[in-house]
Amino acid sequence: MDLVPTYNTILVRPFLVGDRKLSSGVILPGSIESNLQEGEVVSVGKGSWSSTGTLLPMDIQVGDVVV
Repeated sequence: MDLVPTYNTILVRPFLVGDRKLSSGVILPGSIESNLQEGEVVSVGKGSWSSTGTLLPMDIQVGDVVV
């Protein structure tokens, strides 16, 4: 079953919480990272309609990482 968002909504899969090493070498423990809300965009709606009746497409794409 595929989930398809409507209009200007997106479906996000959150990243798993656990120890994470940053590019600088700092390790964030899972307890700190649980406050971070990041995820990958799984599905994107078609966009919203303007007042003139034209479809305004979404700027975000499947696979983008969002906070």
